[in-house]
Amino acid sequence: MVTDGLGFSRSRSAAVIDAAWDELDIADQELIEGTAARIGRDDVWAKNILYPIHVESLAADTPTRQALTWVEDLRTCRGFLNEQLTERIDSQVESTADAHRYVPWASKARNLWAIRNENLTIPTSAAGVWVGFEDLDPAVQGNSETGHQQIGNMALAPQLPLEITNSIKTGEFFDNPELNAVIKAAKDRGAVINFCFLLSGVGGGDGRVHSAWNHLEAFLELVFTRLGVVPDHVQMQAILDGRDSAADSSIVTADGSGDFLGKLQALLGKYNAETALAWVVGRSIAMDRDYREEAARTDFELMTGKAGQSVSGFDEVRSLISETHASGKTDQDVPPISLLRTDGAVPAISARDAFVDLNFRSDRQRSKSVPSRVRAHSSKLKAHCEVEIGMAFGSITTSISTSAPSPSITRCSSLNTESRSLFKPSLTMRTFWPSGPRQSDLTNTRSLPRALSRRTWATFFGDGERIQWRA
Repeated sequence: MVTDGLGFSRSRSAAVIDAAWDELDIADQELIEGTAARIGRDDVWAKNILYPIHVESLAADTPTRQALTWVEDLRTCRGFLNEQLTERIDSQVESTADAHRYVPWASKARNLWAIRNENLTIPTSAAGVWVGFEDLDPAVQGNSETGHQQIGNMALAPQLPLEITNSIKTGEFFDNPELNAVIKAAKDRGAVINFCFLLSGVGGGDGRVHSAWNHLEAFLELVFTRLGVVPDHVQMQAILDGRDSAADSSIVTADGSGDFLGKLQALLGKYNAETALAWVVGRSIAMDRDYREEAARTDFELMTGKAGQSVSGFDEVRSLISETHASGKTDQDVPPISLLRTDGAVPAISARDAFVDLNFRSDRQRSKSVPSRVRAHSSKLKAHCEVEIGMAFGSITTSISTSAPSPSITRCSSLNTESRSLFKPSLTMRTFWPSGPRQSDLTNTRSLPRALSRRTWATFFGDGERIQWRA
């Protein structure tokens, strides 16, 4: 049986036990110490009897035989305690855990404690290298999907950020054909290379859930040094965190972490590219995963030059962020800011520009999805079909163009778009083209809130044939 640890932490649980011990009556402390002495354990060890789940008192690197002896000793000592003292201990631990906001014990899941104490169980590590992240100190925080992917594995499965980091170390990142093709093509046609990045993730304790700072460093090296793109042809959207990092970490340093805006300025300064910063906005707007139309629209309008308070340079950005903090808001709620270009123009993504999303976790990037297009051709039906799926603001617009140079196509039976949703059943829309032949453009739009995936297809009939295109 596998259970979620609900945020189990050896250091936090030890702090709760120390605090709970201090809250016990001296008489109860002496009874517990006396119980430990009966099996040859000292007073320091006696505190471990307070742990609701025996194995959670073990150090991470305890050898198996020693661990089994340790757990058996705790079971024996608990057996020496009367029901009243046991109840006082467990109630005190629950109360202290609640005060410390330590969910695993504040949840009062005593039935689960009993199951684990009566059977052989062991807590697994769910952060850092143990779940496929880089070996950093402090460790990169784990989360549901990364921890669950490792359960039962005979070997560690590297997560995407580690794979990217490894490719940077080997040099494969700089030879990535897709990334190079996008940047080179934009450079050749004189277009601007736009990209976004969540401004955190320098170390394991200040983010790295959606972005990693070393990925930004490698990307800038690729763009400016290896491919020789000039700073005037690069525009960056800096997304402020304040959720996986400290609430004001964009401009404030605490415990050796933070001031990510200052770090960005220094990094861009290496390439004389401070002017590449074009937009700044909080993640609640630019990384919405709930398909809130207002957030998606604001993000889109910011990057197309239709929204955002205009400023000039890092100092003015810092001032606006500071004002936002003073109003009681955090980094993730900073409203859109545009940094004027060197010619005084408002930054905007233009047609034929390139866009690269440097955030590796997909769930908060869907609102930035760009239209996709599938083309197909049938020589037998002498027809060309083009299906385009455009997603924006929680709706999907599907357009289909068919051109028949001869009366080969007799009808298009349907144009279908299906979306799967987390909270609603599958939604399907159909447009019928009952007869032909002709050139036709069919467009249908339907609101699809919280859409996670979609597929589109069209079915054509002609000359006794049936051909279906899928996108």
